[in-house]
Amino acid sequence: MESYTQAQSPFDRADGDVVLLSSDQVKFSCHKITLSIASPFFSDMFSLKQRDDQKDDVITGDGTPVVPVTEDSTVLYNLLLLLYPLPQPKTLLSLNMAASLLEAGRKYDIAVVKERAKTNLMSNIQERPLKVFAIACGLDMDEEARAAAHHLLTMTIESRHQELRHVSVLENVSAGAYCRLLQYLRAEGKVPPDFCFTHHNVPATAKTAASTQVETLLVEYPSHKLSLWSNTDFFHRNPQDVLVRSEDSYMFPAHCLVLSLASTHFAEILESRTIPSQDGSPSIIDLPEKAVVVYDILRCCYGLPPSDDDDADDLFSLIRVAATYRMAHALELLRNLMRPLISSTPLRTYFVSAALGWDDEAQRAALCAAKSGSVYVYVPEMEIALTPVYYRLVQFRRKIFARSFEVATNDVMVRPRYLSTRIHKILAQQPAESSGGNISNWTKYYAARTELDNIMDGTLDSQLSQVRVGS
Repeated sequence: MESYTQAQSPFDRADGDVVLLSSDQVKFSCHKITLSIASPFFSDMFSLKQRDDQKDDVITGDGTPVVPVTEDSTVLYNLLLLLYPLPQPKTLLSLNMAASLLEAGRKYDIAVVKERAKTNLMSNIQERPLKVFAIACGLDMDEEARAAAHHLLTMTIESRHQELRHVSVLENVSAGAYCRLLQYLRAEGKVPPDFCFTHHNVPATAKTAASTQVETLLVEYPSHKLSLWSNTDFFHRNPQDVLVRSEDSYMFPAHCLVLSLASTHFAEILESRTIPSQDGSPSIIDLPEKAVVVYDILRCCYGLPPSDDDDADDLFSLIRVAATYRMAHALELLRNLMRPLISSTPLRTYFVSAALGWDDEAQRAALCAAKSGSVYVYVPEMEIALTPVYYRLVQFRRKIFARSFEVATNDVMVRPRYLSTRIHKILAQQPAESSGGNISNWTKYYAARTELDNIMDGTLDSQLSQVRVGS
């Protein structure tokens, strides 16, 4: 039998008519009228229970209804303090508590909690801007994330670098948000008006082009894919016993046994989400993907490669879906198909490989990305990876370039963001624009640059073979 603890005063009163039970089994004696006035969520809950005559679990001797909540007792205590007419604490809440209250305030739609927690959050922006940025991104608060990023921009370069080293506070922030923060700082805040930190904003021109392409695909592809799949020989030899319905309502024939063996997730949804038919026809499984994706998913389930007309975007999308559905055999097939893309799309393959624990592919992709200098370019796969994965790649690139500069210039203390004396001399040979473009001067300059490039290429290759991501 579970044991419960009574909350401290004033949430231990005998006149309470509802008990909120925290996740750590602490009982808070509350009043429905107070909760209902402060929160539309609780107001609807209590009115629905009265209307439906729904019975609550009861653990109190006098039959007081109990409402279990997911918040622990510390968060719940601070939340309730803001609802009741009690003296409010004069000290600021900790950042972690402010974040927890913000999340709870939004969940229960309690305005006073959201406002108080937001005020506490923003009052910490000068002392801990990166932590505020992390919390804002986690709660999809773009305005607050922008304010934190702007404060980082106003700091001295040294102070900013010190703050950015506290990457551990970003451990639950997407690599995409971290990439946008770095882009914002590198651009010194000069970004488009619709620039967002919490999600990637596609430019309007790109949206138009993409929308046109998608509309064409939605009209032409699904019917063609369905026809190809339905006319496969093995459905004539072994009739279907299940239909897979795509998000756009296309029905694909399949076999329960094949789907169950291909995916543990499919095995589960076949048991829990299959809709029995009334007329003896095959049951239906609903999937949230479009027909063009479902077609490739089913091909992988049956041990077939994806469509020949799939491009890199399709392959990366399919890998993410296969991972979601826990399709182990399909993932190995897709892993082999992805390997040739490492040199051409290293950043995308790095994030996918890192997310799935494909260490060899992640290492090779990191090497290619570091050499190509593409680590600061946004790719969609950043949204499924966390900041530490991206941070290790950025540090890896800095490390190998530091070593390469050191070897190439014989300057032991050269930092990656500075050029050695030798490099300064080479760059100083560039003729001024006012020199009339003397051919001899330009020839000397480009010869010097070519020499430097050759030196750097050689040393970079040697350093790439010696350094590993995260080392």
